[in-house]
Amino acid sequence: EQIEELNGHFSFASFSGPMESSGSAVIRGIPIKFSGSTGSMLKDRTLPLNFQLGSIRGGANMSFLGALTRIDTDPTVKGKLRFDAKNFGGLLSLMNSNVLPPASLNHKFSAIATLVASKKSGSLSNLLLELDQVQGVGKISYNQGDATNLNITLSVNKLDIDLLSKVK
Repeated sequence: EQIEELNGHFSFASFSGPMESSGSAVIRGIPIKFSGSTGSMLKDRTLPLNFQLGSIRGGANMSFLGALTRIDTDPTVKGKLRFDAKNFGGLLSLMNSNVLPPASLNHKFSAIATLVASKKSGSLSNLLLELDQVQGVGKISYNQGDATNLNITLSVNKLDIDLLSKVK
């Protein structure tokens, strides 16, 4: 990956924390803003971790509030993940200009989940997805062994076909 026009403030008290950063950059041609912080390492195994990313043009933001745990044995990320976009279809086309998403995705989108991920497994539980007024809840999990297993469970309580077929 190539990162261009990196501007920011980076502060490190030590390699075991706390650390802070904020600024902007261009990644894959997309201008982003970022901020993040860590606390001090706890018991040589847990590092509190928070970050926010936002696309400057796309009206999208992602945040994570959690920790990196079991650093000395099996590093695992745990925390709350949130994603919001003013125009989900516009954001997808910004990320990949070769793909034109259907106009039905040109709506406000949000996702909230509890994230647990390690090298061999992970999950997004308590998943709540909203595309304008359409809502879904569920869980996504994966396990990697001899084969990779991906499980997705999603329940949608309301599906407004008229709303999704409107062009904005």
